[in-house]
Amino acid sequence: MRKYFKNAKTLGLFWDSSVQYNVVFKGVDAGDPAVQAGAVAVLGALADGGTAHSMGPSDWWLADFVAWAPTQPGLAPYVTPEGFVDGASSATAKRAFADGVGDFLATSPFGRYETAVALREDGSVRASKASLYHFNMAGTLRKIAAMTAAYDTCADSDLGIKHAVPYSETYIFVTQFMVIVRETVGNMICSFAAVALISWPVLQSARCVAVILVCVAAIDVDLLGLLWVWGLDLNSITMISLVMAIGLVVDYLAHILHYFHEHSKNNPDDPRSSMAAALDEVGGAVLLGVSTTFVGVLPLAFASSFIYRVFFKLFLGIISLGMVHGFVVVPCMVILFPPRHGTRASSPRACGSTVGDSGSAL
Repeated sequence: MRKYFKNAKTLGLFWDSSVQYNVVFKGVDAGDPAVQAGAVAVLGALADGGTAHSMGPSDWWLADFVAWAPTQPGLAPYVTPEGFVDGASSATAKRAFADGVGDFLATSPFGRYETAVALREDGSVRASKASLYHFNMAGTLRKIAAMTAAYDTCADSDLGIKHAVPYSETYIFVTQFMVIVRETVGNMICSFAAVALISWPVLQSARCVAVILVCVAAIDVDLLGLLWVWGLDLNSITMISLVMAIGLVVDYLAHILHYFHEHSKNNPDDPRSSMAAALDEVGGAVLLGVSTTFVGVLPLAFASSFIYRVFFKLFLGIISLGMVHGFVVVPCMVILFPPRHGTRASSPRACGSTVGDSGSAL
């Protein structure tokens, strides 16, 4: 028994790794034997192992209908040698097929197919569906491969993708996985560009802006590593957190760099003392901002929702990494590569009056 359950789990036969999907047949005459043969071919291609991680059909009205039709006097004359039911060759055949489908759906145990067949007012079949299963769907790549294979198989069939459409609610999320990397990279590039454009007028130092961009990029790389450590995928939730991290950590870094830059104007030859003065002046406010942000997101750690717990984990990583980079990495970088100044001097106390405002804003 233990071996059975172990093998079943490996094959993905449990609900946590198998996903039901449907193939919807629409815009075709279901009474045409050629269409019926095309539908059989599509489902066979999806289920015979040629399509990754797919099996079935588990439930299909037409398979039971063509097996039931020879037992019905009104349908038996229209059963073809291939085993299909001719409901398209003549007006009489169309009427017999429509009446037969109605009687079929009204007969026990075939009433369960009422939700799988959509009828027109005249009783003809407007659309229908067959249910199949994707199995062993653990992991993003397998989900994408299964959905893509289902679409490709239907597109390459005689019916085409317009008339044989695979669909599952899970596909909504799988489609997200297909574009998430491109969307994440695009959003992060735009965010980095915005950070550079906004930081330059404030810091007026190319090196300080470069330090911010390098540190923000390093923090996002660290967060990607944390995703792997926590067993999380790159999805819409984690992507939002990665993009949000840019805005949050810039606040920590920019305050320290701004005050360092102002102090170093009067003492350009001693970046170490300038950084010490900057941290002494604004470090407490930055640390207060880190602490209040942590307190604000702490309740999410006890939430029952998976989404909120993921947000807490990533916010914890953002806050921790932002503090480490702001108080350790940034000072080391600007001491090793201090910004250059022109002849214009500015008093470091020019911004000293705003320390309270900056601290309260944090």
